[in-house]
Amino acid sequence: MMKLVSIPLQKEKRGYKDGREMLSKIRAWNYDLSPNKSERGYGKYSLDKTAKKAKGTLYVGDVGANKTSTRREFKYTHILHCSKTFRKRLEEDKDTKELTLTGLTDAENLNIIPYLRTAFEFLDSAFKSREDPVVLVHCLSGKSRSCAVAIGYLMYKKGWSFKKALAGVQMDRMSCAPSRSFTQQLKIMGMAGNVLDKEVEVAVDEWISGNV
Repeated sequence: MMKLVSIPLQKEKRGYKDGREMLSKIRAWNYDLSPNKSERGYGKYSLDKTAKKAKGTLYVGDVGANKTSTRREFKYTHILHCSKTFRKRLEEDKDTKELTLTGLTDAENLNIIPYLRTAFEFLDSAFKSREDPVVLVHCLSGKSRSCAVAIGYLMYKKGWSFKKALAGVQMDRMSCAPSRSFTQQLKIMGMAGNVLDKEVEVAVDEWISGNV
C-alpha cells in the first residue's frame, strides 16, 4: 500500500512514496503569471506574487486527495468530483459542499463544454461562499479531467490563454496532462473569448465529428 509523504505546515503538495503527485495547490489561482524568457518550462511563465488576486485555495488531485484522512487534514469546504467517487459521506462531511460531474469521462468523443458550465457554476459559488474557501478538484489520476477543469476555470475567470492557464497548473502539478481532445476543446473555448455558450458547444461537436 502506498504511503503518503507528509509535507508539514506548507500544505502546498502531497505525494506518494514513489514520487507520484496526489494533491497540488494551484498558486496561479491566487496570483498572476508573468512572461519570463529566462525561465525554462511552464510556457516561459513565472509566478508573480506582487499582489494576491483571488481569495481561497484551489487544489487539484487524484482520488487519494478525497480520502478521509486527507479531507480531515486539508479541511476542504468544497469538492468537485470529476470522476465517480466510491467514498460514502460521513457525518463529519455535512459542512462540505460536493458535486460529482456524472458522465465526465476521458472519452475522446465527449464534448466537455456542458460539464465545464456545471463545474464553473459550482466553483463560482464555492469561491463566493465564504472568506477563505478550500476547494478540491479531483479525478481518478489527477492528470486529465481535473486538470482540464482547473485550466478551463483559470481561462474563464482570468481571461488567460490556454497556454498560460496550462502553465499555471503545470507549475504546481507536473503530472498535469489533459487529453488531446480536452486540450483542443479548451483551445476552442479560448478562441471564442473564454465563454461557454451554445456556439462553442457546437464548434466542439464539429471538431469532434471531423477529428475523433
